[in-house]
Amino acid sequence: MTKKFKIIPPTKIKIVETPGKGLGVIATANIKKGEIIETFPVIYLSKKDVKYLDNESDLLTFYPLYLETHRKDCIMLGYGSVYNHDRKNPNADIYYPKTRNDRYLLMKALKKISKGEEIVYDYGFDDEEEFLDLK
Repeated sequence: MTKKFKIIPPTKIKIVETPGKGLGVIATANIKKGEIIETFPVIYLSKKDVKYLDNESDLLTFYPLYLETHRKDCIMLGYGSVYNHDRKNPNADIYYPKTRNDRYLLMKALKKISKGEEIVYDYGFDDEEEFLDLK
C-alpha cells in the first residue's frame, strides 16, 4: 500500500530569474536556521527510466537525483529541481527520507536566510563535475 503524502505548498519562497544562472529560488521572508524551507514529493525511477534519461533524453537532464541512502534515482517535484548549486557557500541542504517508502525530500536552512536571498545547496559533485557551479 502506498503511503499518503500531504502536499504543503511552500510559503516563504518563490522562483525567479537569477542573474547568470537562469531560474532559481529566493526567500520571500526571513527563514530561520534549521527551518524546513520546502517538503517536495519525489517520483522514484526504474532502471529502465534511468537508462532512457541517461542515453535518450535531454529533456530531464538536470531533474534526476540519486538517493545514495536508498540506492534509487528519483525526480524531484515542487521547486526541487530549481534550487541552484553553490559548493562553497550553501545556505540550505536536502534531507532524505527516513524509510524507503517515504516519497519526499526536505529542503532545510543551514543558516539564517534573509528575505530576497537566493537559496542554494551543494549538489555534492566532485571537483571534476563542478561544471554546474555557475558563479
